[in-house]
Amino acid sequence: MRKINYCPEEDDKIVFSDQLICLDVGVHVNGYIGDNALTVDLSGKYNELVKASREALDNAIKAVSVGVYNSEVGQVIQETIESYGFKPVRNLSGHGIARWNIHTKPGMPNYNSAEKFKLEENMVIAIEPFASTGAGLIYEANEASVFMQESKKGVRGTFAREILKEVEKLNGLPFTTRWLTRKFGKPKVNFGMRELMQTDVVRSYPPLVDKAHGIISQAEHTLLVKDKPVILTKYDDE
Repeated sequence: MRKINYCPEEDDKIVFSDQLICLDVGVHVNGYIGDNALTVDLSGKYNELVKASREALDNAIKAVSVGVYNSEVGQVIQETIESYGFKPVRNLSGHGIARWNIHTKPGMPNYNSAEKFKLEENMVIAIEPFASTGAGLIYEANEASVFMQESKKGVRGTFAREILKEVEKLNGLPFTTRWLTRKFGKPKVNFGMRELMQTDVVRSYPPLVDKAHGIISQAEHTLLVKDKPVILTKYDDE
């Protein structure tokens, strides 16, 4: 995977061949969110990279307990990924989750950072290791296809108001323009979204790329913090 935070357009005709594909999926029930990701290697060339992020996730889950610092979990992730010869992505992290809020405190770093946040019982957190063959640092690239509403300010344009009315139904959760173009068409969505971003009503999340153009694998689960954490997004075969 070379890009993170990318959603294809509805008419995207790209056919997967030998790529490394990351599937990062969030679902909610009445605002209670589960965030989950896995990486699929269609080439067979990146098995160790996929294994590094997956094992880092497994080891991090074992390290989670009430009273543990988030940086301690980050150290476990870092040591696991580095043991495979790869780098953890330092400027991406896991996160806390609250009702209708996909990204909240605490941050869950992928390395032993200076941050010292003690995990509390019944917190919901997403642990999200990224393993890179490159620099282990990412930057924003290209146009965004993932967005979130940032404020409830009014807007002037007719198209922007129509789009905002639809976006407000999501209660601040992330969305992609593909969901809007099905109803309004691309020209109206592009025009309306431009105003929503210019007025800071909506924030864009562009694709993220490793600074050295390395390949990145990702794994993620959502946990309920207990002395023995509960995995809320467990696969059937785990």
